[in-house]
Amino acid sequence: MQIRKVELIFGSITKPNKIRRLPVHTWKWDELPENIKELYLKDKPWELEGLYGDPRSAVPVQYHRLRIFREDRAYRIEFFNLAMSMFFDENTEEQRRIFRCLVQLEQEVK
Repeated sequence: MQIRKVELIFGSITKPNKIRRLPVHTWKWDELPENIKELYLKDKPWELEGLYGDPRSAVPVQYHRLRIFREDRAYRIEFFNLAMSMFFDENTEEQRRIFRCLVQLEQEVK
């Protein structure tokens, strides 16, 4: 299945209901740099769809939401306190795959 577009929302929030105030960054697949496309095709983040992290583990909360729109449907990954999870939790291969994909897209925003 071909990826059509990728959407990223990220930032720090004090309460989960403030997520909707964060900016939405969207890229068409063809607009992304080759290194990001290669990473996504290698790491296949859509296979890791789900909710990660604990929104109650810190204030403010570091929030990331990645949506990948493919021909069949949209896949969604939400991650609360990504950096904290990477250093203090089990740090699984799945988390590292998500981390790589999120950080690369964040770099495109900055």
